[in-house]
This record gives sequence, C-alpha cells and structure tokens, in this order.
Amino acid sequence: MLPAVNFPHYDFNYYLTPLHHEILQECNSPLKRHIKYNLLSSTLKVDIKIAKLSLDILNQSSKSCREITEKILYVIITEGKNNIREILKKLTKIFAMKGEQALGTCVDMQENFSLPVILEAIEAFYQITLLTTAPLSSISHFPPYEVAIRKLGLKLKNQRNNLEKINSIAPFKKQEHPPQAPLLKTVPANLLNALEKSFSLPHLIQTAISYLDFSLEKNQVEIETYKSFFSKVKKDSKLNESSKVALIKITILASRRKDSWGEKELCLAELEEILAEAQHIYKKWGEETLQIFYEATLVHFSIRLEHIIHILKLMHILAEDLQTAEHAFELLDCYSNCQLSPDQFLEKLEQLAPTTHTNASILEKDIKNVLERFKKDDGHVHFCLPDVHLKTITKQFSLIQGLCHKWKHLQLEELISLAHKIRLHLQPNYSDILKIMAIGHLALKIKFQIELHSIQTLTVLGLLAHETSCIAQVKTGEGKSLIVTLLAFVLAMQNKSVHVISSSKNLAMRDQLQAAKFFNIFAISSSHICKNEPEANSFKANILYGTATDFEFAVMREMLYFKPIFPQHSEPNLFKRFNYAIIDELDNLTIDTAANSARLGHAAEIHFSWVYKPIFAFVKANYTKGLFKDESLQQLKEFLKEYSNGKFSSQVHQLANRQLKNWLKSAFKALFVLQENIDYVVDAKSGEDKKKILIVDAVNTGRIHKHSRWSHGLHEFVEIKHSISPAKETITPISLSHPAFYEMYNCLYGLTGTLGSQIERETLRKIYQVETFDVPTQKPVLRKDFPLVAVNTNELHLQTIIEKIQQFKQTKRPLLVLCPTIHASEVLGEMLAKNNISHRMLNEIQAEKEEDILAVAGLPGALTIATNNAGRGTDIRLDPESLERGGLHVILTFYPNSDRVEYQARGRAGRQGQKGSSEIIISLENLPHLLKCMQEIEVQRDEFIEHCLHYQRMREANFLKHQQIFQAEIERYCYTLVQEFFTFLHSFNALCNNEQILEKWTDTLKNQKISKNHSPDIHTLSPTEQLIVKDILKLLQVGQAEQGQWKNLLKHIGAHLQAQILHTWSVKVYKKFSEMSGQLKIQEMIRAQEEVDWLIKIEKEDKNEEAFNALNNQIFRIRNHKLALLKEEIKELFEHHMALWKKYQDSSGSFFIEYIREMAKVSLKNIAP
Repeated sequence: MLPAVNFPHYDFNYYLTPLHHEILQECNSPLKRHIKYNLLSSTLKVDIKIAKLSLDILNQSSKSCREITEKILYVIITEGKNNIREILKKLTKIFAMKGEQALGTCVDMQENFSLPVILEAIEAFYQITLLTTAPLSSISHFPPYEVAIRKLGLKLKNQRNNLEKINSIAPFKKQEHPPQAPLLKTVPANLLNALEKSFSLPHLIQTAISYLDFSLEKNQVEIETYKSFFSKVKKDSKLNESSKVALIKITILASRRKDSWGEKELCLAELEEILAEAQHIYKKWGEETLQIFYEATLVHFSIRLEHIIHILKLMHILAEDLQTAEHAFELLDCYSNCQLSPDQFLEKLEQLAPTTHTNASILEKDIKNVLERFKKDDGHVHFCLPDVHLKTITKQFSLIQGLCHKWKHLQLEELISLAHKIRLHLQPNYSDILKIMAIGHLALKIKFQIELHSIQTLTVLGLLAHETSCIAQVKTGEGKSLIVTLLAFVLAMQNKSVHVISSSKNLAMRDQLQAAKFFNIFAISSSHICKNEPEANSFKANILYGTATDFEFAVMREMLYFKPIFPQHSEPNLFKRFNYAIIDELDNLTIDTAANSARLGHAAEIHFSWVYKPIFAFVKANYTKGLFKDESLQQLKEFLKEYSNGKFSSQVHQLANRQLKNWLKSAFKALFVLQENIDYVVDAKSGEDKKKILIVDAVNTGRIHKHSRWSHGLHEFVEIKHSISPAKETITPISLSHPAFYEMYNCLYGLTGTLGSQIERETLRKIYQVETFDVPTQKPVLRKDFPLVAVNTNELHLQTIIEKIQQFKQTKRPLLVLCPTIHASEVLGEMLAKNNISHRMLNEIQAEKEEDILAVAGLPGALTIATNNAGRGTDIRLDPESLERGGLHVILTFYPNSDRVEYQARGRAGRQGQKGSSEIIISLENLPHLLKCMQEIEVQRDEFIEHCLHYQRMREANFLKHQQIFQAEIERYCYTLVQEFFTFLHSFNALCNNEQILEKWTDTLKNQKISKNHSPDIHTLSPTEQLIVKDILKLLQVGQAEQGQWKNLLKHIGAHLQAQILHTWSVKVYKKFSEMSGQLKIQEMIRAQEEVDWLIKIEKEDKNEEAFNALNNQIFRIRNHKLALLKEEIKELFEHHMALWKKYQDSSGSFFIEYIREMAKVSLKNIAP
C-alpha cells in the first residue's frame, strides 16, 4: 500500500521531459514509487534534481543492465543521507564511460548488496575514470569488485615500471602527479601486499583469514572450511614452507571466483584434493612448479577452484611420463607468460594427457555405479526407472559422451553454428536431440566452466524417454537448476515453447536471469512474468519463467479482458501456446496447493463490505446454540436494518439466507475456532501502513500463505477481530486451479526433492497423468534415521525433547528441531529459555533474517528451532568440525501426516553424501485413538505405535487421494463451463462494439420522441442504472438528438450490460459452483469408531491389504456417485442462467432496444418488439 502523500497543487509531470516520463514508466515498482511519490512530490528543489539525475542515469544504462542499475539507484536515494547528488554525478561519469556493466557485475556478485558496498565500488570506479579516457566496458567480466579493483590497482600502482601493460587496459590522462591506486582499504589491501611479498606462512594464514572474514562476510561455515584447510596445509609434512605458501595463495585467488549459477557448497574434501595433488607435483617436479603456477594464476585472476583441481590432477598424471612432463612444463611456461588463458591451458593439458586418463574414462568408471543405483531400491530410490528406459538412456549417455569427446576441440562459435544447423533441419529423432545435449554440455563447460554430472544428464534423458508427462524425484543439492536449464534448452532447440514454473517469484527471476546467459548464446530468448503487470513482449520468449499463479492469472486476464496475451502460433515447427511445462518443485505446486485456486478479483457494483462489523458484533453478543437457526437469521436482518441509523436498510433485502448463514458461521469460526500463531499470524512488518492477516498451513507445512485469503467473509471477520479494516469487496468471476491449468499443456516435466509414497504418486498420476521415477544421489546417502520415540503426555514430550537437545549439545553437533506450528515452536522456545539453552528461532515470524539464521545453523553445537516449512529449500551449510562430529541431527517433534513431509524433514540432514541423522519424538496425548487401541491389543508398545501410525497415515493419504481426485475432476468440469461462459461474453462484447449494429440503432433512435412528462420510478435501480435511464429520457424527450449522443449511450448501455452479466455470473453462478464443489468430506461418511476397529482388525487378522482394498473400493463408489450428482447439479444451474442470457446472443443487437423499453418504461414507435 502506498504511503499517504499530500500532493502539492502542481503536477509532477511538469518537471519531466517526455523522455524522463517514458523512463519513469519503465521503472520497476519500488524505484518508480519512490521517485514519483517521494522525490517528485517534494517541495524541496534538491529532491527534484535527484529525481531527474536518477532518470538521466537510467537513460544512460543499457537494457541488459537496467535491473541492476535500478537496484543501485534505489539503495542510494533511499538509504543515502548526505551527498546523494555528488554520488549520482560520479555514477553519471562512470556510465558515460560505459562502465555500467562492470560496476553492476562487481556489485551484484558481492554477497552483501548494501549501501557501503555500492559506495565503495562507485568510488573505486570513479578513481579509474580520472586515470583513463578509454571505455570501461573491457572490465565487464572481472570477478567481484574487491578483486576487480585489486587487479586494476596492482596494474595502476606499477604504471611507471610497466606502462605498456597499463595501456593494454586503457591509456591514461596526463597528470603532474600519478594518482594512487584505487585499492580498497584495510583487508584487501593487506592481502594484496601478502600476495606480492614473501611473508612467513603463519603471517600469510592470518592475513588470508582476515581477508576471508571481510570478503565472505557472514558465511561462517565457508570461513571455517578454509581455516580447517589452512591448518591441514600448515601441519603437512610432505611440502616445504614455500610450497605451502604458494598453495595457500593459489587457493585464496580462487576463493572469490564462484558463479552463483550452479554453484555448489564449498567442500573441505575439494580443498584436501588440491593438497593431495600439490604433494604429488612437489614430489615429482619440486617447489618451483607450484610457485610458477601461483604466479601465473596471480596474473590471470579468473581461474576457478574446479579448474585448479583439474589442472593439478592433469599435471600429476603428466608427470608420470618424462616426455609428457616436458611438454606440460612448456605449457605451464606459456600460461605464466600469458600466452595461454586458463581455459586454453586446461584444454592443452587435456589433449596432452593419455586417453586412459581423460575425464571421459574417469566418468565411464563412475557411470556403472550410478546406473546400478538407478535400478536398485536402496532405501532412497524406491521407485526405479523402468528397465526399458534405463537401457535406452544408458546407450544414449554413451553416445553423448562420444560426441563430447569428438567435439571437445571445437570453439564456442563452431558449436553454435553446428547447433543452428541441427535446429533448422531438426527431425523428431533422438540422434539430433543427443547432439543438442552434447553441444549444451560443451557450451556450459567452455562459457561457464560448468561440467554437468552424470546424474544430471541421465535425469534429462530419463524424462525425455517417457512418451507421456513425467516427474523425477531429484534430491536437494543435486543441481536441479542445471537439469531444468539443459532440459529447457533441448526442448527450445526443437522449436517448442517452454514454460518453467517455479515455487516462488524470487526463484523464478533468479533462475531466468542466470540461465539467460546460456540461452542467449544460441539465440534462444527467455523472460519471466513475475512482475505485477508483465510486459507484453515477455510472453513472446521461447522460454518463459514464472510461478503457477503468474501463468494462471495471465490466462484469466486473457479471458476477462478480451485481450490475447500468450502467442497464438498454429503453424508447424513454431512455438505453440501451451506446449511444454517444466515444473520445479512440483510437490509445492500441486499436492500442497491443489485446493488453492488462483482467483481473479473484479470490482463489485454493489458492495456489502459494511456487513462484517455488525455481523461480528451480533455473533459476539448472541453466541448461543441456536445461532444458526431461522429465528437468529430474522433477528440478524432486523439488526442489520437498524445498523448505522438504517443507512444500509435498503440493501438488506438483497441478502439471501444462505449468504447470511455462511457469514454467521465464518464470524463464529473467526471468534471461537481459529487461533493466532496456529491458523494465522498478524503481520505488522510487511512494510505497509496497516497490519495484515496471513494464513498458516498448520496441517501440512506450517507455511505462511502471504497472498491468500479465506472466503465466505472469514478473512474479513479475522481482520475485524484484530481491529483491521477489511479491504473493499470484490467479486470473483473466474478462478483457475492447478489441475485445470496444467491440463492445457501437451506435456509436463517435473523435478522435485520429494514425491512421497505410492498413494501420493498415484494421486499425481490420476490428476495429472504423469509417471514418476527416483534419481539416485551423486554420492550415496549416509544419513541414519533412528526409530520413533513415543511418550504418554505433552509435558513428558517437552522434557524428552529438551533432554535430547542437551545430549546432542554435548557432542557439539548442530541440531534442527522442527515443530508442527508457529505456536508449538514458541512454546518450545520458552522452555529452552527457562533451561538457559541458547537457540535461534526460524518460524516465519522471527525478527532475525532467515539467511542470517541459516548462515550459522551448521556451526558446531548450533541449535535452530523451526516450523516445518521455514528455511525449506535452503541448505544448512555444515562447518568441517560439525561434519567430523557426525553432521546435522534433525528432530521432528510431531508425526508428519504424509511420507512426503517426513522425507522432506529428514532430508534436511545428510545432504550431498554428508553424515547426518534424524528422529521423530511424539506425544500420545495428542493421539487418543492409539491409546485406546493399545488397551484392546496386547502387543509390544513401540512396534505397535509405529505400525498404527503408518497405517493411519496410509488411510489418511487414501482419503486425501480421493478428495483431491474428486476436487480436480469438479474443477476441470467447472472450468469447461467457465470457458463456455466467457466465449459467450466475448461474443456479446463484440456485438456491443460492432459499428454496423451501433449505427443501425442510432439511426432508429435519433428520431424517437416521448413526452417530457414521462417520469418512471427509478429509486429501486442501482446508481449506474439511474444515470443511464436519465440519459435515455433526456435524449428521447428532446428528440432529433445528435447521432453521436445515441451512439455513446448505446456503448455505455452495452458496457453496463456486460458488467451486469459478469456480476450475476460471479454472485449467482460461479460463487455457487465454489460452494457446491467443496472438497468431498469422505471422513464424515465413516464413523470415527471405524478407525479404531479397522486398526484392531488388521492387527489381529493380519489382513492389511484386504482391509485396505475394501475401504478403498467403498470410498471409490461414494466418490463417483457424488461426482455424478454434483456435475448434474452444476450443469443445471449453468444452463438455467445461460437460457436467461440467450437474448443477448441476438446478432441484430435488439437487446439495446429491449433494455431501453424495460428500464425507461417507454414504447418506441415503428420498432418491432
């Protein structure tokens, strides 16, 4: 919500040129709002100047840099206090010298995007502009700014001794006194000195750690990883001190060369691998080799950690043979003399290495093990890829490896040319697709130094092997974003349109921005539609990113506003409207949110927002058992008529009893059922003027749904409960659920961390017609899952958790304790505080930033209390000491309601082959049916409890499966009727705006005349209708009205009729659809006692499958019977109203005349009725 602004009497556009205005319109919302409502609306001239200067800078920025430029400007003008104009002037000069990309890259790659970082970078680049007249565009690919400026500073500092090298960057202006190098203060400058001089090993380590503390900021886990590595190097007995110094310098130079795209967690094992290879080289070639390699690395700066490992490995291999060793040393000499780039050096070493030692052969050994795990149920791969597909992808993978080896010497330009030739003549066969995949592999390696793992390639092949839609379960940390990128690339190169659907806007925008760098190489356009009002051109991209609701709202806007948004190509081999969807984290988008349809609101002509306060007061004062009886409804009507001195009494008769009863139930639920911090939270930190009620998914994930609202007035009543004024009422003429939306696509591909049990997968298969398979992890899973712990009371439950926490605290292992609700996390937090146990809270309402909490959650002895969803999708990066002590331990304080939720929770530990463990601790006080069962059956306690919980979960999952299938079928059926209605509305809109029809009735009406005394009663009409009738009477009483007047009035009538039809549809048809198609409550049809009987029966008779199948068949019959009845009821309601609107389908447009006669109560001459 925008802040209240007292606008001066002048228009802010007065100060803007047309170009300024155009730039302002193109800005993103935060910057646009601040300029428009804070600067341009200010009475201070300095603010006006800052606004214009900001817009001038934006005008200098290229389109590719516009987004980062807007971010930089927004931080400067909102957080800067002094000298903002001077800062902007420096920025203007940097941009005038084409430095926007260099500056943007340096700032954007820094982890802490803050005002100090931006100001330091601007100052450093500004100093460079004083030394040169050449464009700064040549430094656009430098590493983060402290490294970039360090490199420039080094060269500038040595300008007297090496002027030629300096001029290779840019010529200098003549100055009397050469300026000082624009080095960063303190730590980076100290590091630079350390790299230049021969400090002792302890001094170097101390300086390096200080630099890492500065450059990595709050990433404590990564800092600790480097410290552990330095310690191992220091203690190593196989290297002398000078070699150790060189090795540490090499590692530090690569410490900031990480690309956020496809970046994986820094691993101590990788650093140890560098140490091991360095030992081999030192033994074979001596300390001089490591020193030369360091000096060459210092010159190039752009080398990555993976490159260092690979280069050292190859040099180790080449050292085994005298001839190849000599050639390798010559290449190293060329590399140190800048005759070879890091990429070229690596490529030459690979060519020199014997074929028996190439990466391809190393991969060949690993692939057999990976493929074995693809087809083996090892406790983590439960649903294997079918043998027929496994044989296919094994062969295809081998062919891709062969193509990569064949083309490995090709330059990027040659690969691009080859790809376009294949694309132009692409046939639907796998030979060409495999070539495209091989080209994608090589391009990623050449351009981004990213090598795809075999798991990633096999996953793409596994998805493509299915003729129908398919979902792959890929564990977190296995590089899903790269899998999505490769799959989207392969599909786009076949001229398919691709929609990449993510679980959040931030992830969608991040992934699109990163992948675009790769797609652009092959002239594949990509975009995202995550803005509130996406640009029309965004939808024309070959690959389009967004959330499911972004796409769903776009589809609904097309229907509601009669305007095509998505491309409408129908020719062969062109991008189709809804061709392929790749869904990242499909469980988030379907199972968890299947019942949450995207709803498009529309302004209501008649508002009933006033009813919420009096109804809330009525329920609060009249809470009795007879609240929902007819007598109470009559009392409520009288109460509403008298409310606010009878101001709304005329509207009370429009309120149906069913609507009033729904409102009464919602008010009662808001008052006495829903609980704060369990079912919802009151958000007072959203940055808006007023507080907001945010819904919590207490049953599944504990997730806060920030953009959802309860229906039937429930959300409004909860707002009143917390003294929040309800928003202005809207009607909902259209909604689009995931099942109806995904059905539009020819094919769905999905990637998700957890798919769950067979029942949950069967639900997906029934609703979305998708197959599933599990992908093994690159490294075997080492996590230990301990047996369930069950205690009898809630008090003992808390006590057991506290004891378990204290036990693990002593071992210095990090702990993550997951609670079912925000309220439960708060209760546990209070208990920990009473016991003086330090902890951090991550429950979506904590004051501390999530990233700050997660940054230290992997340290030894760290304790994090969280709701199940908080921090989901983010790795807890473990300190090396934490790994050595056994990794992360996860405690679930509740029994999840599905296998999927349990797998997600346990899977927080032991990621990427790390050690870890998990366990569940529950209270039986919350599970009374189990206590009753235990009294009926004499079995071993713990075994029985776990047995019962498992089968109860199966039963609930089965209920949920039938509910969701039922819901999906009804939603799809309703959506076909929605499409039919909007097709009619589109036709009616065309008739209302048909020039021939308008001209025809204008000619007829302009000669009509009635008595001036004619005055029909219009007080019962709506305000809009009253105005229309007055205009009709005015023109008819005058007679001989101008033709344009009648034409405009007919257009007004047409628009009003459309609004009226839409309102009637929304309130009397579509709203009833929603009420009628509520989830099938199967549980209500089966007595609660049956649950206990069923558990006892399967335990005594050991007929689990038989009992389960009988129950399943019973539910199936109930579901299908209710489904048929409901479809019939919905169809009857729809056809009734469509029959009423049949008169509006008359192609002559006679509805105009009928409306005039009916509303104005006039008889028109010479016009057939």
